[in-house]
Amino acid sequence: MASWVVAGTLAYFLWVKPAQELKREQEERAALAATSDPYRYIEKRRPIPDPQVISVSLFLHLFACWVCYVSLLWWDLYGHVLFDL
Repeated sequence: MASWVVAGTLAYFLWVKPAQELKREQEERAALAATSDPYRYIEKRRPIPDPQVISVSLFLHLFACWVCYVSLLWWDLYGHVLFDL
C-alpha cells in the first residue's frame, strides 16, 4: 500500500503538476497577448494547401488502389491455377 502512495506522489509531482503549471502559464500568456494589442492583424482565412503535396498523396493513393485491383485481377485469373489443391 505504501508503494502505491509513493508511486502516486511521484507521478503527481513529476508529471501532473508540471503539466498543470505549463498549461496555466500558456493560458496566462495567451490572455496577456490577447489584451496587449486589440488592433493586431488576425488571419481569418484558411491557408492554401500546397498543390504538390496534394498531388503526391493523391498519386500514392491511386497507385495503392491500382495495386490492389491488379492483385485481385491476377488472383481471379491465375490464382486458382497455381494454388488449386
